[in-house]
Parts: sequence; structure tokens; C-alpha cells
Amino acid sequence: MGYTISILRGAGKAEKTIEKATIDDVRSCLAKKDGVIWVDAAEPSFAELTELASSVVGVLVFAGLTAWDTQRLKSEYVYGAMEGATLEKSAIMGALSLYLNFINLFTMLLQLFGQRQE
Repeated sequence: MGYTISILRGAGKAEKTIEKATIDDVRSCLAKKDGVIWVDAAEPSFAELTELASSVVGVLVFAGLTAWDTQRLKSEYVYGAMEGATLEKSAIMGALSLYLNFINLFTMLLQLFGQRQE
């Protein structure tokens, strides 16, 4: 989502339009007391909302999968009567499953909270 800050002076023409203005730009306009500050916030597009929704769903899905895999591994260890090679294969597959869940969860969190360039 983007926004535009316009500083209006005189007959209502925009003398200065600032994309993503700093607080100092707004303070200088307020200190001079000769301008009107107009903030125009752009509405998010359908693509931005879809990306946000898919990120939130992805975070929830992979957090749930991580919790489920952890409980599955714990129950296999506690209640399972595995021996030798079976136990070793189960441990490797469980570690790989958790590793992939964490990687996917991390990418979804980056997609959700990362800065987007417009």
C-alpha cells in the first residue's frame, strides 16, 4: 500500500508532492503555517490482498504442520517399539519433515512481514 502527501499552498495547486514523505517535511510545512497537508492513501489492489491472505493462510498451515509433526515424532518415540534401522530412518524422516516445515514457515513469514517495493 502506498500513500502520497501533498502540500497545498495559495490557490489550491499542489506546490510539492512527496512520495513517502518524512516527518521533517510535514513539520516544515506546519512550522510555516502557510500550507495544507493532504494525505492520499492508495487502496490495496486485489493482488496485494490475495498475497496477504495467502501469506496468513500459509503461516497458519505451516505452524500447524510443525506442531503436528512434532507431536507425531514424540508419540512415535514414546509409544513405538522401533529398533535399530527403523528408529534411525524414522528420526531422519522426522528431522527432514520438521526442517522443511520450518523453511516453509520462514518463507511465509518473510512474505507476510517483508517490505514490498512498489
